[in-house]
Amino acid sequence: MTTPPDWVTIKIFLATLDLGSITRAADRCGIATSAAAKRVQMLEADCGVALPERGARGVKLTPAGEIFAKHSQGLIDLAGRLTSDLKALSLGGLGTVRLHGFRLELPSPFPHRTTEPSFCAPGQDVHFRSGKADAGGRFANSKSAVKRTACD
Repeated sequence: MTTPPDWVTIKIFLATLDLGSITRAADRCGIATSAAAKRVQMLEADCGVALPERGARGVKLTPAGEIFAKHSQGLIDLAGRLTSDLKALSLGGLGTVRLHGFRLELPSPFPHRTTEPSFCAPGQDVHFRSGKADAGGRFANSKSAVKRTACD
């Protein structure tokens, strides 16, 4: 494969696998059947192997097609996570908030407020830590309590 396939071709290929037919995959992807078939043929030519076996009852994946499908689905999933993370970041989320303090500074109702939208955004993790600090203000007690809260 000289260049990676484009997203549309990957989606057509995965829809073909899901629906068992290039015609139905083309309908789902909103393109002509001939264009979808051409994309799959060009993908096979670029890979140098047959990916689906075409038959009267639809398509079936070859061993190479199974490998391609597995990795393609992983790429689609990764792209979805990327989109989700970027959306969370644009809304002020995504990241880690670390709050350190002495036990008296973290009253018990405080951790319950982390689920409020004004305090916590999707994609953020909030870590609360309390314990004894050394003379320099660092936590010296290795047994300090840590509470993690996911804000999703």
